[in-house]
Amino acid sequence: TIWGQNAMSRWTPDNGICLAWPSAAKLVDSSAPPLSEFGTSTLLDHLEEALNRTLQPNLWPSMPKNGGGVEQVGATQAVNDLLLKSVGGKLTFFPGWEPGQAVSFQRLRAPGAFLVSASRDAAGTLQPISLLSEAGALCRLKARDAADAAGRGAQAGMAPLVAAEPLVTTAAGATVRVECSRDQCWFNTTRGMTYHIMYTKE
Repeated sequence: TIWGQNAMSRWTPDNGICLAWPSAAKLVDSSAPPLSEFGTSTLLDHLEEALNRTLQPNLWPSMPKNGGGVEQVGATQAVNDLLLKSVGGKLTFFPGWEPGQAVSFQRLRAPGAFLVSASRDAAGTLQPISLLSEAGALCRLKARDAADAAGRGAQAGMAPLVAAEPLVTTAAGATVRVECSRDQCWFNTTRGMTYHIMYTKE
């Protein structure tokens, strides 16, 4: 339905643009073929087309019928959702980004008052993730990320029976206790502290 509505409106549904694009991004499957309906490349190609058609000389998109203000730039949240997402309170990194492409982001805000920076190389290996805790909340990580980052479980596209435990350290190098269950790993944070999260292959 989302993709159909977007297609009928040429991917610029007036003031609905701030809702339609992030919703479409949540349906993207990073394991889908690059040019499939739910592939990352398809979504980004449509986004580029829509913005090129509506951008003004000052780079502000124009929605001539119904919309203005923040609604006009809300579609860019779709890109953020491809890079970092919280599902059920669990952070997942690069959930909608196709493998085989190096990618990175800096200081994206996540629920729980976390500022996250991460990068992944073309081989699909996550580099150490930087996480600043602004409120001292519990940080939870989706277990599939542990499997994918360590190079296990990716073929089946499912979380492992036991999550791959990441190594978490403070900026000063102190090791932080991490606990894991079937579908997640978690650790306590302190307000104002930065943590480094690293996955290693076994």
